[in-house]
Amino acid sequence: MVKPRDKAGFRELARELRRLHAGDPQADFAAAVEAIPGFQTAASVAVYLSFGIEPDTGPVVARCHALGKRVGVPTWIPERREYGVCALPPGARLAHGPLGIPEPAEKAWTDIASYDLFIVPGLLFDAAGTRLGHGKGFYDRILAQRAPGSVVVALAFDWQLLEEPLPAEPHDVPMDYIATPTRAVRATGNEEARTTGGARPGLSAVSGRSPGRTPPVAPPATPSLSPGRTPPVAPPAATPSLSPGRTPPVACASARR
Repeated sequence: MVKPRDKAGFRELARELRRLHAGDPQADFAAAVEAIPGFQTAASVAVYLSFGIEPDTGPVVARCHALGKRVGVPTWIPERREYGVCALPPGARLAHGPLGIPEPAEKAWTDIASYDLFIVPGLLFDAAGTRLGHGKGFYDRILAQRAPGSVVVALAFDWQLLEEPLPAEPHDVPMDYIATPTRAVRATGNEEARTTGGARPGLSAVSGRSPGRTPPVAPPATPSLSPGRTPPVAPPAATPSLSPGRTPPVACASARR
């Protein structure tokens, strides 16, 4: 496999990895999210509603509600062709937005700066917390409005974490933590990457699974792009539902986060 050199090349790599893992089973990210420093004390969480094969946020949303946290989700603003954040109370009815992504059927807009913790998706991530999205900048613009001190968490399958540094631009907002089905890791050096574009250190472990689950896992090697290597298998996700009947997934091609 040819090593990508720009964002377009890495997006092509992400598409190929998604094709390889399209048939993988489901995974639960809730335990890794709960291990993130700041999650337990966060009174409010802004979290994406999963779409297609994105990491499933249904259990994460349910856990936030069970803990009494205020939950908000990205919601399309038609007149601005942009995303804001709407409240998502327990039992809220969902509908598909214009891009096919689930959002609250009844809109109650909230202040983005009022959230303590943000949970976002992406195509690929590196050790410095650089996030590669689809290129529309929707999440970067949401995160640019967050309050100082708020925590940014990415949900990712293990195959989405690369050893190679991703290209970054000044407007790209780095992640503070990355949660996978097996671990929660801190993106070390992301302050340096944010301010200087300097060297990108590795990921450091926060924890593995919670007690009673799989024992804590030391961070394994993230997939490299060297020829002949098979990326590690990781589960896909389906569109979340807040009720026992899950919302059917929508084809990924129609949305660009």
